[in-house]
Amino acid sequence: WAWASACQRAGIRYYPKITAAVPFTPVSGPRLLVHPDSDPARVRSALGQAALELAGQAGCSSVHLLFCKEEEARGLESLGYLVRRTFQYHWTNRGWKDFASFLADLKRKRRGEILRERRRLQDAGVEIVLLRGAELDSSHWQAIHGFYRDTIAKMGAIPYLSPQFFLEQAPARLADRSVAVLARRGGNWIAGSLSFARGAHLYGRYWGCSESVPGLHFELCYQRLIEYAIDSGMSRFEAGAQGDHKLHRGLLPSSTWSAHYLAHQGLREAAQDHLHHEARLLEEKMEWLLERGPYKDN
Repeated sequence: WAWASACQRAGIRYYPKITAAVPFTPVSGPRLLVHPDSDPARVRSALGQAALELAGQAGCSSVHLLFCKEEEARGLESLGYLVRRTFQYHWTNRGWKDFASFLADLKRKRRGEILRERRRLQDAGVEIVLLRGAELDSSHWQAIHGFYRDTIAKMGAIPYLSPQFFLEQAPARLADRSVAVLARRGGNWIAGSLSFARGAHLYGRYWGCSESVPGLHFELCYQRLIEYAIDSGMSRFEAGAQGDHKLHRGLLPSSTWSAHYLAHQGLREAAQDHLHHEARLLEEKMEWLLERGPYKDN
């Protein structure tokens, strides 16, 4: 958005642009599809060049590969693409046998915070349940949709997921990957988070609440999902972007990558200078965060 705003102020047309972002979620993975028997570097270069040609033909200002692999971004630099490095907070399983052993590896202050939050939720009469697949019925999906809409309203965002996604498409096509953590008080659902599992990885995506209870967000979006990941033998839990508070919950900064081609020379030069400066600051921040991590060995 900062680039779009800068273009608007400078009188440079930013839209339309070409964006490679499938799947439509902030999860890192390959964005250039290459046959296993092909030379990946050669094919990626050809695809990157073809995207530039398409942008020129369609009158697009730029080409963006979001949350791609680092090798993809680096491989396109020779074509004029700019590489951007950012980070998310990810939890990595160190072989804990249960949630208690995970807590034991945390620093005393962080462990105490989590235990106190769990006691407060119990004292507040909040019941928390984790549901998967066929355990989720229409009433659960209806509640999840309501929490999603509530978050969208509070953030002033666009509800890009329709009611049909939650009430029809997700139950029919994504139920086997869905992990919902719901909170109930007085017989009513008051909050929920929705995550998706694939293989040994768990991806946290949506959260919302109708009642504000201290510690509820942390329990539904982090603690209970880490506990589930350990019990299920999962190796990684990605909780999405932003939120330095995630560091206190056992999630550590992990690099993410993107590649950007900007046709306007002045804009490209300005963005390149910005990215060089941003990269230095990012490296310093990640080192600072890791030094202050939640584990005893930090």
